Amino acid sequence: DGDGQFDDAQGVTFERAVVAEPDQNGQVAVRATVRVTDAAGRTDTATTEVVIDVQNQRPVANAGGPYQTGPVGNGFADVVLDGRASLDPNAPCDAIAVYKWDTDGDGRFGRDDQPDDLEGATVRYNSNRWRVNTVETVSLIVCDELGACSAPAEGIIEIQDEAPPSGEIISPRADADAPCLGAGAVNLVLDVSDPVGDVVTATVTIAGVVVGQTNVDTPNDGSAQRVTIAINPALVPEGRHAINVNLRDGAGAEVDINAGGRLTFDRTAPTVTIGNQLGEGVCYNGNQVPDPTIDVNDNLDNAPDTNTDVAEDGCGRTLRVTATDACGNVGIGERSYLIAQPVAVDINGVEEGELVGEARITWDVVGPDACASAVDASYTRNGGASVPYPEDQLLNQPGVYAMTVRVANCLGVARQQIRNFSINSPPVAVPITAGNPSADPALANAYVAIEGAGLQLDGSESRAPEVGDSIDLYQWDMDGDGNFDAEGPLVDFNTDEDGVFNGTLRVTDSLGAFGERAFRVTVLDVDPIANAGGPYIVDQGSVFRPDGRASQPGSAADRIREYEWDFGDGTPPVRGANLTQPQHTYAANGNYNLRLTVRDEDSEHSVIVRVTVRDVDPIIDAIIPPEDPRELVPVVFSVQARAGADSDPLTRYEWDMDGDGVPEYAGANVTEITHQFDEPGRHVVSVTVRDQDSFSVQGIAIDVRELTLAEIIAWIDDEVAAYLAGPNVNPFAAFALSGTQELLDRAAWGEANDERGVTMMALRGVVSSLVAAQGADANARFGFPLWGLSRQMVRETTRMRGRILDDDNLPRDENHRSMQIGADHLGALTDLFEDPGYRGDLQTNDRVVVINDLMFEAIEAYYWHADTVYQCNEFGDFALPDLNDPRAVRPEANRINSEDLRPALTALRGEFLAYAAKADAPAAAQITAAAESMASILDLQGLLLGPNCEENEVCITDRQALDLEIEGAQLVRDLEVAANSGAWVRQWQSCMVLALKFRIELSIQRVEFACGANSAVAQRARQVQAIGLEFVEDDRDAEALSYYSHPDRQCTLVQVYDQCLVDADVENEPYDGPLQCLNELVCRDVAARYVGGACQPGEEANCAWPAAVGNSMTFAVEMRNASRGPCEPADLTLEVGQIPANWVVDVAPAEGVEPGATGEVEVTVRWPDGTVPADYRLRFTTRQSGDLTLGNEFSMVVRVP
Repeated sequence: DGDGQFDDAQGVTFERAVVAEPDQNGQVAVRATVRVTDAAGRTDTATTEVVIDVQNQRPVANAGGPYQTGPVGNGFADVVLDGRASLDPNAPCDAIAVYKWDTDGDGRFGRDDQPDDLEGATVRYNSNRWRVNTVETVSLIVCDELGACSAPAEGIIEIQDEAPPSGEIISPRADADAPCLGAGAVNLVLDVSDPVGDVVTATVTIAGVVVGQTNVDTPNDGSAQRVTIAINPALVPEGRHAINVNLRDGAGAEVDINAGGRLTFDRTAPTVTIGNQLGEGVCYNGNQVPDPTIDVNDNLDNAPDTNTDVAEDGCGRTLRVTATDACGNVGIGERSYLIAQPVAVDINGVEEGELVGEARITWDVVGPDACASAVDASYTRNGGASVPYPEDQLLNQPGVYAMTVRVANCLGVARQQIRNFSINSPPVAVPITAGNPSADPALANAYVAIEGAGLQLDGSESRAPEVGDSIDLYQWDMDGDGNFDAEGPLVDFNTDEDGVFNGTLRVTDSLGAFGERAFRVTVLDVDPIANAGGPYIVDQGSVFRPDGRASQPGSAADRIREYEWDFGDGTPPVRGANLTQPQHTYAANGNYNLRLTVRDEDSEHSVIVRVTVRDVDPIIDAIIPPEDPRELVPVVFSVQARAGADSDPLTRYEWDMDGDGVPEYAGANVTEITHQFDEPGRHVVSVTVRDQDSFSVQGIAIDVRELTLAEIIAWIDDEVAAYLAGPNVNPFAAFALSGTQELLDRAAWGEANDERGVTMMALRGVVSSLVAAQGADANARFGFPLWGLSRQMVRETTRMRGRILDDDNLPRDENHRSMQIGADHLGALTDLFEDPGYRGDLQTNDRVVVINDLMFEAIEAYYWHADTVYQCNEFGDFALPDLNDPRAVRPEANRINSEDLRPALTALRGEFLAYAAKADAPAAAQITAAAESMASILDLQGLLLGPNCEENEVCITDRQALDLEIEGAQLVRDLEVAANSGAWVRQWQSCMVLALKFRIELSIQRVEFACGANSAVAQRARQVQAIGLEFVEDDRDAEALSYYSHPDRQCTLVQVYDQCLVDADVENEPYDGPLQCLNELVCRDVAARYVGGACQPGEEANCAWPAAVGNSMTFAVEMRNASRGPCEPADLTLEVGQIPANWVVDVAPAEGVEPGATGEVEVTVRWPDGTVPADYRLRFTTRQSGDLTLGNEFSMVVRVP
């Protein structure tokens, strides 16, 4: 490849196919350089060049087929024409570049036709000329990259009475990159389709042999299904064969497809034959090796890649010729011979210069054994005479050896190799070093020592005679019994016993040889020394351990037999053989003389030391804090303390909880206290523990955390349960608390599910119940948890406001109208809580009601702050531009409708669904129904606004707009019902009111456009809308909510529609008339209204009441049938809410009251004996003919004397 690296081939000859692009003269120039290298490493190179004259031959077209098609629907199935079987004789140096088809038989191909005919190797073809049971002929020409084109080739299309399946072999294919298929498994990949999705049987045939089959479940849409069929190439005879696949569907329609030509199946490796010019096993001089002939043959590859290599093994050579055919089959030929070169041997048994204990020498010829014609050996020892050596003979005499091995090569020319080594001599043992301080001057190889003194035996001057050898093991026999007692060059000798001892030192070298030498040790025969440690300082009453372990015997051979201790405090001395650390306790503080006496078998020694005994303070081991200290919740602290000495007991515990130095709790046994922290944060608690004459102080810092709102709810739950479980429960207080558990559960649900509005609504009812219970029973004390709840309301609302102002992602500031209203309510909430008398008021029976005002402000503050960031308020209240012409308003109204209102209502529906999906959500069924209503509203809301709808637009009709507005108002009222079941709906209702305001404003503009702005109906509609707009603009959300959802507004909408818009458009149909509206929307919903009775509305607590007769009271309530128009007479009655246990309320209804007239409803209340005298408030709801009315609740007070 001309890169200067000789890494493309090796050997005398090699063959390689040439693939290259011709130059502008149609020639290919190939240049190769060979480098030869002799045995000395010298090289030479030569270059040759071959010029190939390329003769371009025209490509040969193959139009494929025969193809099959048949009817599908109203036409015929497509045919994929496949010309990929066409070939270029000059490949791979040339290739087909263009495929041109003639499908209409006019002799013009591809883009040469008018209009263009098909071009491409594969094309999809269909014709309206096809008829069943006919044959059509198509033609193909192909052109190569040099512009030469083929003669036309024809293919036929058979039009059958049923559309056959179709398919294509994806791989392998007989194209320019066609693989050669060897012995490995072949995966045939094909795409199969059927016009009607039949199961198609694919049968693979190669060289007349069925080699695979599978059933293909094709898609019904006629698209292709790719499948793979594994083919065992062993079933296919070697050679070049076409791969054919028959596709047959369930109806018998079939088609044949192929791989576009023949592919090569070759599993036989090339044969390599090396000529006999080079003899097997023959010995040659290096420059006389013959060059043999090499023949390579392969049945299917005329030019396998060959490579020649010569491997060396000593004088042995192996010529290897490797031939690889196109399928990767490898054939190898080898011829081994010898080169007459000096022969080397590997000498075994000993390394050069090695020191060994003994040796056996062997040798191996490097290379084939035939490399050496003869081998013999001889040796000398210590430079003496040469001695013949038979291979593997044992040598064990110490000395320096030279072994000579002579080897003759395959032509008899000899050379010799010499191996030098030594056989080891035993080491010399020296048991005592020269000048050793413990040497006995009277004897050689002898030691002398004092009894009990240290003695070290030193054999380190022992030596091995040979350089490179060393002593690896020192073994000492200390007592001459033949057993070794210690190892190492330096060892300790035990001098505990006096006397004369004879021993032996043995040393062993690295090869295992050893030498020995005898030695002697003389041990000479000494009072003990007392050491009591100290001086000591100890605590009164503590266990004292003096330490006499530093006392020493006169010698190790004369050990201490007894230790005697006198503690100097008048207690008897203690003694013992091993009493080195006795225990003693000094009962009183002061200074004492401690005496220790030690004795051996014939002498003793004493010593005195000073002991100072100190007074001790009490010991505080630990202050045990509560596990989770929380504000407002009683928590338990305990202390673990003990006396500094048993004789000085503890007398008092003092607890300081606020760091002012004044204990809140104190006493002789106050080891545990229960305390309540009003405020969260870091608190330091200190404990002082006292004895008769001293004290200890220890403090602990704890972090008291703030109660969460959920924990306060649980606290209130516990307080209510504790009261109701008490022995003296007031029945009226119990009645007031009877519904509290459901409300508390609802509040806890709100906190657990991030529904703070639900929490607030439930807590309002809880607070009302607790206030009523505390008012009924002086023993029902809920003031403290109510104060904790009040403070949390302030905290939570203040934090909510701070989060809104601090969040950069919320485009709100303090000047936002909702933020200002929320700030006003938050200020009122804070003022109520921070009133100096507020906490005390909550402890009373009468003034506790002030918390109702606080809860009102808390809920309003929460609502307005939530309103600030509510998604529906991001769109400017859906305000319309101030334009007089509805046609001018239409584009902006449609923009608001689609870009503002629709996303807001869609998000609102998502909120409905998300809320209702939460487990145990209050009013989940009502909110789910609201989501369904919203879906219906969104269907209408998505229509474009008129009045002039373009031809291609779908606009909302006046009737649809009316339906949307009525359904929206109904949804607002349905949400109010959900609120009565505990759901927080105010943000949702507010959003719906803004939507209704927007839609009603559009309808009014429509009326003004259709009927004239000065018409009576338009002016009435505008007056009604002006009231609602005033409520919205003044942020009077509750009034706006009631106003827009009131049935009267619906009647107004219906009447305006029927009186104006029905005649404005032929598509508008009457809404069954305004009288029908009144019947359905007014008569049913607002028929009953409380007018008065014993007291006027709102004055129930301050008016004169009828006197009670025994245990009952009867009074009258005047009710009005507030229906207007032609409504039916109604029965008016009252439904009473919860009443105290064992009370009975009878209601006599007013029957047949005409619209606009009043009727008297008589109420009788009876209570049991023993009822506590008090005012009892009963709540009533008005009803008409059994149907619950809306917004008609009031309360009456029954005064029990």
